[in-house]
Amino acid sequence: MRSRNWSRTLTERSGGNGAVLVFMACYDCYFVQSMPRTFRRQAHYDAGRCSMLRSSADVTQQGSRPKTKLDCPKHMRYLTVRNHLKPYVIVSRRKTTINHAFAAAVAPSDDYDEQRVREAVAILGQDPDQDLLCAYCGAPAQTWDHVFATVKDSRFSGHGHRLGNLLPCCKPCNSAKGNKDWRRFLAELGLPASTHQAAEHRIATYLSTLSLQDSVPDSSPEYERLLQVRTEVLGLLAEADELAKIIRERQSNNSFKPKPLRGSA
Repeated sequence: MRSRNWSRTLTERSGGNGAVLVFMACYDCYFVQSMPRTFRRQAHYDAGRCSMLRSSADVTQQGSRPKTKLDCPKHMRYLTVRNHLKPYVIVSRRKTTINHAFAAAVAPSDDYDEQRVREAVAILGQDPDQDLLCAYCGAPAQTWDHVFATVKDSRFSGHGHRLGNLLPCCKPCNSAKGNKDWRRFLAELGLPASTHQAAEHRIATYLSTLSLQDSVPDSSPEYERLLQVRTEVLGLLAEADELAKIIRERQSNNSFKPKPLRGSA
């Protein structure tokens, strides 16, 4: 495979605000890499096989190679098979998911009210009749971000599935933000000062108008029982892992050893 050329940069202007976006594309697959910390737009190429954007934190400086390798499907080495040549452990793979599910299950949610949602979008300075933009970076929104995580230390945090706890968001920002404080994350984007201040003001106004914190049901006997059930579920999964290990070892003992491949020592 020929080496990738990282020197090519593509520039385009975002609509209306004059901000310049610079992208770096791998010649082999047109995998697009966001360069400066400005608005991130989804870039599409007719000949491209990938159009995902990676966090700008992966780039050292404009025109340089990324700090981390791109995980484009076209660029894969044989060593990656190691990730698949190992037993599947249920608890380690699913513990976080189960903890999150039990905590999120008790998080209160708002009923859908179209007029209220439209008013909320307007507070963010967006047109409810148009496609939504990411409240953080201005790219086309693809999901909704929980501003404050619903789960903290494997328990319900007090922030539920409320309209005032949800912001339109692009997937790169949603992934990069995680459970970070929204102001801290916004500062890390490195937006121009005026753009940063405007976004911070819109989000702060949105939260002060709509945000609602719910009580944590620590003293509720039902909640304590729910946590006990969670512990029991994890215990059953651990037992399943032990049974699966016995079955695997038995199968391995009864299996033929792989033959050496042709040409190997």
